[in-house]
Amino acid sequence: MAIKFFKPSSYPFLPVQPIVSNCPWKEKNFSRTMTSNDEFKSAEHRVLANRVGPRISVACFFTGVAVPPKIYGPIKELISEENPPLYKKFTVSEYVTKFYSKAIDKSGLEDFKLKG
Repeated sequence: MAIKFFKPSSYPFLPVQPIVSNCPWKEKNFSRTMTSNDEFKSAEHRVLANRVGPRISVACFFTGVAVPPKIYGPIKELISEENPPLYKKFTVSEYVTKFYSKAIDKSGLEDFKLKG
């Protein structure tokens, strides 16, 4: 199985090798936008599975709330002086609070975007 993301500046979809130790979306399907520092958007993505037979999907729901709380932010390997972080770090509880306080067409992630 391969993960591919669409990056508007380079069509078609790009194959991605996740940094497994720092890959929250692999564990909890967290926001690709924030963890990739806006490099990959979460709306357009696809998975290439076996060529033979149907693809089977299993829906899983996780609270993401850990004890002690885990702090999420852009993956450190994607941050540099030339590519500074675009989002401040936060916990799942902080994100969920912002997410549910927004209108349905607004993102809770915008409140964590650094002004710059």
